[in-house]
Amino acid sequence: MEENEKKIGIITLFNCYNYGAVLQAYATYKYIESLGYKNVEIIDYENKYESKMKKTFFYIFSGSIKEIFKRIIQYIIFGKNRNQKKGFYKFLKNMKKSSNTYKSENELKKTNYNILISGSDQIWNPNIFNGIDTTYLLSFSENAKKYAISSSAGSYKYSTGEKEIIVKYLKKYSGISVREDSLKNQLKDSIKDIFVSTDPTLLLSKEDWLNSMPSNNRYKEKESEYILVYIVDANLKQYIDEIKKIKEIIKKEVWFITPYKFKMKYIDKNIVSATPEDYLSLIENADFIITNSFHGVAFSTNFKKRFIALENHKNPNRVKNYLERIKLEDRIIKNSDDIERIDINKIDLKYYNDLEKIINKTKQWIGDKIGQ
Repeated sequence: MEENEKKIGIITLFNCYNYGAVLQAYATYKYIESLGYKNVEIIDYENKYESKMKKTFFYIFSGSIKEIFKRIIQYIIFGKNRNQKKGFYKFLKNMKKSSNTYKSENELKKTNYNILISGSDQIWNPNIFNGIDTTYLLSFSENAKKYAISSSAGSYKYSTGEKEIIVKYLKKYSGISVREDSLKNQLKDSIKDIFVSTDPTLLLSKEDWLNSMPSNNRYKEKESEYILVYIVDANLKQYIDEIKKIKEIIKKEVWFITPYKFKMKYIDKNIVSATPEDYLSLIENADFIITNSFHGVAFSTNFKKRFIALENHKNPNRVKNYLERIKLEDRIIKNSDDIERIDINKIDLKYYNDLEKIINKTKQWIGDKIGQ
């Protein structure tokens, strides 16, 4: 069989309403395809626990009374889930490359891939799956060559027993790259050759992203005349002072990516039910970006945009580590007072030289390993 005819399967988290998740899956697929492989697909696998927790009923009525009450307002009264589904449905449908949906390891054992890839995102985080799901460690195949590209466990710390399971399956891999140094440090005493790679969304340039998406002129009528706000895992009120101050300095409208139609103070326009294509278009055409999201920061740097990284109170390290690598850690602000120490009107694009080096090392690693 010719090398480029080999069947490649990528297993990752993608079937959800999160821009970072779907775009990292898409980027992994597109980059592997760009290496000349003709038969690449994303494996549509559903972990039972994770799939159940994504269902609206289970999600709304889990957690504390305060969290349940908040979700009732968000999902039932303001229609959050309906809006998100509307924005993502078409993109997810078009991205799905495998012909079947698999719900167990036994079902996947019937597949016949020459190469298998554990993709990016937190596929090795037991918190997401109520334990380690060895399917994401490619346990269903004995014959395929196996690789990990930017796989992650988030901030999870493995127990001794969990680490033994992880290591058992990773020793069958031909190449392992992870997304964070913290995961490498947990495994390096048992697995010697681990490469820390960049996020897959950075493997595609701005031009790659825009050329691969359908033409979308929805937001170009006001090109570079708005400040874009994208917030994850937090209430906008936590950052309202920072948004107000930046709006006063930049003196442009503030557009907010949100599943809700009601507008909050200092927001001029809500972008409701934005598709992943809209998300990219909004970043492309924004004059300035305010975000607490890792992928919001990643796309801002990839698209060479002026931006501020609001400190993500739940997981600050990921953005911090990334921006330290490209010497832009000063763009992180913890409060509105921090804005005074930054010249937000300009950004030194010399950082892109460091970013290109990091990206090229990841590309070289992928090419060298999968092309073996």
